[in-house]
Amino acid sequence: MIRTDNFHLLFIEPDKKAEPCKVKDDWWTEAIQLIMECCTVSNSKYWWRGVHETKCGMKSENAPLYTPMGRITNTLAPYYVSHYRESLTFGEKDKIIQELVYIYGRRGPVAYSEVPKSMPTLKKPTDKQKEKARELIFTRPTWP
Repeated sequence: MIRTDNFHLLFIEPDKKAEPCKVKDDWWTEAIQLIMECCTVSNSKYWWRGVHETKCGMKSENAPLYTPMGRITNTLAPYYVSHYRESLTFGEKDKIIQELVYIYGRRGPVAYSEVPKSMPTLKKPTDKQKEKARELIFTRPTWP
């Protein structure tokens, strides 16, 4: 399932477009790892019935994760960033930056105007995570 709206982060299926590239370990992978640390796992009542598997055999878990801004993502997000970088659109990269800014404490609009009943209480970032987000924001590379 592909979802590129503002309610989802990295809900893509890059296998249909590209082959996995060499592992890229850089600013983008560090940014998504920080976002994943700050994610909240959904209540088990709302888990999905299946998993997504990439061509190279990586599988997602069946639990939706909520980012600090309330976007839904899955456990393959870091893998997509490190292995399928060419499949990431400008919009998905922009959402990664928005999440970092939100973690840092510069509160902007969240993804949902009304919190869905299925959404758990979101974790608050620690001071260490906020400082890491600040560092990443101020060392952000230029596009793409």
